[in-house]
Amino acid sequence: MVPWRRPLTIVVRLSVAAVLTLLVLEGGVRLVAPVDRFEYIPNTFDPVCQIRQLPLARGFIHCQEYRIELCTNSGGLREDREVPYAKPAAQRRILCLGDSFTVGFGVAGDETFAAFLDASLAPAVEAINAGVAGTGTAHQLAWFTLEGWRYAPDVVLLTPVVNDFTDNTKSGLFTFAPDGSLVQHPAVQSRALRLLRLLRRVPGYTTVFSRSHLLNAFKQAFAVRHHGRLEAAAAGGAPAPEVVRHEDALAQALLRELRDACEARGAALVVMPVPARPGSAEEPRMDA
Repeated sequence: MVPWRRPLTIVVRLSVAAVLTLLVLEGGVRLVAPVDRFEYIPNTFDPVCQIRQLPLARGFIHCQEYRIELCTNSGGLREDREVPYAKPAAQRRILCLGDSFTVGFGVAGDETFAAFLDASLAPAVEAINAGVAGTGTAHQLAWFTLEGWRYAPDVVLLTPVVNDFTDNTKSGLFTFAPDGSLVQHPAVQSRALRLLRLLRRVPGYTTVFSRSHLLNAFKQAFAVRHHGRLEAAAAGGAPAPEVVRHEDALAQALLRELRDACEARGAALVVMPVPARPGSAEEPRMDA
């Protein structure tokens, strides 16, 4: 027998066995616990902002409530047009910052509130959708000071939501110095997220694997566990009331820092909080 045939045969058999095992597991999940949400969010790690959208990317979300595509331009914005840094003469700009609410999860690209602003105020005013899913005010401040100011906005429209309070803290992008000032830190990427980034590079991920019930069940379970660990680490074992006070103080400090950064670039900051669920414990927090 040719020396290399036996190892090759073993590799082929193991590969076939692995594929058959995955197919059986996939069928089992579909029968026992089918998943109703499939998504590929075109986000990536950034050493300054921690999270930003990939340029010229195409993603999607398919769930029971809606089916949308998430497409970005060369600047990583959810826009169907290119947006140069240079602002046209005699035109004013609104730069919309926020998370998935601003990006427009649940609606088509031309149905986001940024798109409606743009269509309603054109041609005198241009509105730009700079939302990034999974971010808080900390990420948005880091992105604005890194790149957002380059779009020369006249107004920065921030739409914070209640989960920004925990997103700000667990990101670790900004902490308080002993004198109460904010200190910015380089973004940290966990080992688990590095592995997920490698997985997304596997050929066929966006077409086959991202629609797998087995893989999506794993991703959703992992996300719950991963974010739970981040929140616990950010809390540092502190009592819940103390954590809430810290999150509130950090959110207010980040807003002041973003306001100052906008004013230094000749822009006005407008904050439009997304209302919390009426009657929930989160409602007073957003009102404050």
